[in-house]
Amino acid sequence: MIGDKDWHEAIARLRGAERIAITTHRSPDPDGVGSELALAHALKALGKSVQIANRDGVPRACLHLPGADTVARDPEPLAEAELIVVCDASDLGRLGWDESIFADKTILNLDHHATNARFGTANLVDPGYPATGALVYDLLRRMEAPIPRAAAKALYAALLADTNGFRVRADARVHTLAAELVRLGADPEEAARALFEKRPEAVRLWSRVLGAMEMRDGGRSVWLVARPEDFAAAGADAEDLEGLVNEALAIAGVEVAVLFKPAEEGWKVSLRSWRANVGALAERFGGGGHVRAAGCLVRMPLEEALARLQAEVSALLAR
Repeated sequence: MIGDKDWHEAIARLRGAERIAITTHRSPDPDGVGSELALAHALKALGKSVQIANRDGVPRACLHLPGADTVARDPEPLAEAELIVVCDASDLGRLGWDESIFADKTILNLDHHATNARFGTANLVDPGYPATGALVYDLLRRMEAPIPRAAAKALYAALLADTNGFRVRADARVHTLAAELVRLGADPEEAARALFEKRPEAVRLWSRVLGAMEMRDGGRSVWLVARPEDFAAAGADAEDLEGLVNEALAIAGVEVAVLFKPAEEGWKVSLRSWRANVGALAERFGGGGHVRAAGCLVRMPLEEALARLQAEVSALLAR
């Protein structure tokens, strides 16, 4: 839980800075992008100079959000800022930038991951939030800052995505916040279509990967591997895999879903569960995340990686 002192410090940093830069983790998702766009819209309404810079730009699911076309992909805004706000990243290494950029910089760290390293000059970190976007909403309310329609759209996208379409971490507070964001101008249908609609290339990729899936642990775990040849055959890219591991978790009887996809140095693994702590499992492989949604990078051949992860998941489900 965030204490009053931390809230006051964060608000003082934002009010005291005139040139602010905002960034999020590499391979950004709607929570990271929605959080930074919403904060930018609100701070600009207060007269601040605000720029967003993401190493990997903006995913297709966020291109409909107002301001998405203004996000830079170079570090110049970070170098020139008085204050850098980092959204939805557990450590500076997750950002993908050269960490020397952040030397001697004032940093405000906004996040909801339990594994957050508290790397900021000021830190607002609470894993009790369902999305970093929900934390940003509370921050803006505490600042008594305006939440324009563009910011409400961004925050709704963040909330929708990180609750997996209101299927996880979606208690009464989440639905109350969603209703408030709709009242402020968010369009639920627009947000849902942007998040859940798939390109034909994605459908072809999903078909190939799902066609080769394996059920293990008596049907309690499902294993998916997206190989380079699958992407080539489907004409797809990494973004086209978004949402697949969540849909695999929806298979009847499945308690843990695991997806492998190629990375430069091995295989990136996404883990989802209904109850099991896959976050702790991911940490043992150098990754992290949430209890029911996490990931890691395994630097080993695919078969070895599969065997090691399968042993861990089987042990987890046996508890």
